[in-house]
Parts: sequence; structure tokens; C-alpha cells
Amino acid sequence: NNGTYEGTGEGKKGPVVVSVTFENDKIISVEVTAQEETPEIAAIVFENVPTQIVKLQGTEAVDTYAGATYTRDAIVMAVDQAIEQAKIN
Repeated sequence: NNGTYEGTGEGKKGPVVVSVTFENDKIISVEVTAQEETPEIAAIVFENVPTQIVKLQGTEAVDTYAGATYTRDAIVMAVDQAIEQAKIN
């Protein structure tokens, strides 16, 4: 489905909210719209994971990041929620 869907995952410091945009049944963007993670630790995850999800067209093989596992997992969980919403609508 085309459109933008939101998902939420639980990070180390609280919810991580993402916005996932689909076009022609493909993920064209993933944006973290709200989060409370520690900037020094989570920055690399916020820079790399959304881009990787777009490239992979899913969350299955997303890299892990030492010290930022909760943040990475929160993004993956949130994107998976958005993907499920896109399938339903």
C-alpha cells in the first residue's frame, strides 16, 4: 500500500516512534520522529538503521550495534508495526 504509517518500539529510555513511507509496495523512507535515547550512544543507530531498512526493504538482516541494542531493536519493532499496518490498509 502507498502511504505513511507510524510504529512504536520500546527503547532503553522510552518509546522510539518511526514514520515509514511506502510507494508501490516498497519502503521509500524510514524516519525516527520521536525518541529519548542517549544521543552519544544512539546516534549511529539513528543514522544507519533507517537507511539500511530502506535498502533491505525490511528488518530481517539489519545490523546490530554494540551498546545500542535496545535502540536498534526499538526501530526494528516500530518499522515492523508500520509494515503490518500497511498490509492491513
